[in-house]
Amino acid sequence: KLKEETYPNGEVKERCNYAYDEENTLSTLKIGEWSSFYENGQLKSAGNYNIGTYIQCCTLGPCKQFYNYKSGTWKYYHSNGQLRATGEYEIKQLHVDTNCEGGDDLLFGLTSPQWQYFNEQGETVQSSEELILELETVKTGGNTMADYFYPNPSKERIEMEFGE
Repeated sequence: KLKEETYPNGEVKERCNYAYDEENTLSTLKIGEWSSFYENGQLKSAGNYNIGTYIQCCTLGPCKQFYNYKSGTWKYYHSNGQLRATGEYEIKQLHVDTNCEGGDDLLFGLTSPQWQYFNEQGETVQSSEELILELETVKTGGNTMADYFYPNPSKERIEMEFGE
């Protein structure tokens, strides 16, 4: 279902489709085309989300958990409208430690050397580790335990960061 979230000033913050869960309730999992905007109305980022699953050990035994990952071509912008980064996410299978012995493997979108990065004047620049981490980190939704998934520096594993 297409949903828009707005800033207090009425400008659109996010526009995206959310998936329904098993109980036919609208979840927080993004699916398909997604756009986010700065408070000044400028486009911040646009691309596609897919939904993946992994196994956690729940009270009644193993249970399926859901998460988002970025796929396809994405574009990120500076608040002045200049392109910040663009490229196609490479889908790789990475391991995550869950509370089940052995963890699980997840599909995850990673940036590649073909990505292009730009400063606020539109000039080509080198990426930083900080920017790459920002572009690859995904806020999870639905009934997952983690708030964020991000690849470790070796790009072999997924790390989970829990919220407050």
